[in-house]
Amino acid sequence: MNNLQIRAITGAVYLLMIISSILIGIWAFLLVILLFSVLGIYEFYNLYKSYNYDPQIIFGSITGAFVTAAIPLLHWGYISFNILLLVIPAFIIMCIAELYRKKENPIINLSITLMGIVYISLSLGLLGAMLTMDGYWIVLGIFLLIWSNDTFAYLIGSRIGRKRLFSRISPKKSVEGSIGGFVMTLGVAALIGLFSQSLLMIHWVTLGIIIVLTATFGDLFESMMKRSLGIKDTGNILPGHGGILDRFDSVLMTAPVVYVYVRMVLQ
Repeated sequence: MNNLQIRAITGAVYLLMIISSILIGIWAFLLVILLFSVLGIYEFYNLYKSYNYDPQIIFGSITGAFVTAAIPLLHWGYISFNILLLVIPAFIIMCIAELYRKKENPIINLSITLMGIVYISLSLGLLGAMLTMDGYWIVLGIFLLIWSNDTFAYLIGSRIGRKRLFSRISPKKSVEGSIGGFVMTLGVAALIGLFSQSLLMIHWVTLGIIIVLTATFGDLFESMMKRSLGIKDTGNILPGHGGILDRFDSVLMTAPVVYVYVRMVLQ
C-alpha cells in the first residue's frame, strides 16, 4: 500500500475509535483517553530524552494517568475531591526525587515532567469530564469542529492559499485556508446546535470560534516544539500520521478552554 492508503486506513481506525467510544458511554471513552494519555505522555518524554534531557518518565507517566482518570471520575461523581489532592504530594515527590537522581539539567528535567502532565494528561482529563455535559454532544462536537477546521483549511488552502499564516513555524498554513476553515467550521457548529440538548446555537457558534482559534494555536505550538527539536513527527505509532501528539495537538489546547466556557454557560 502507498502512503495515502496507509494514512486513510489509520485515520479511519482513529475516527472509529474516538466516535464509537463517545457513543458507547463514559467507561469506553475513559479507557480510550487513558490509553492516549499514557501513550502521549510517554511519547512526549521520549522526545526530550532523545535530546539529552532526562524527565521522570515512569513516575510522570503514572501521575499523568492518574490525573487523566481522576478528573472525569470526580466530575462523574465516582470519587471525592480528596483523591485528586494526591497530585500535590506527587509533585513534592518529583522535586525530592530529582535531588537523588543526579542527572544533568535537573530543573529542566522536572519542568519537562510537569509540562507533560499539564499539557497532555490534564487536557485529556478535562475532555473526559465534559462527556456528561449536554449528553455526548460537547465532546463529539469538539472533535467534529476540529476535524472540520483541519479538513476545510487544508482543502481550501491547497487550492487558493497564497499568503502564509505563520511561515516561521508552519510554512504550509495559509491565511486563505484558515479563513475558509473558520467559515466552514462555524457552519458545522450551527448544524450541531440544531441537535444539541442544552446548549443554544449561539453557544455552539461561539464554541466554533473558540475551537478554531485554540486548535490552530495548538497545532502551531506543537509545530514550534517539533521545529525546536528538529523533527518532523512526534512518533510513528500511527502509520501515515506520525505520533499520538501529532493527532491530538489541537485537542490538547482546545479541551481546557472549552471546558471553562461550557462550565460557565451551564452553571
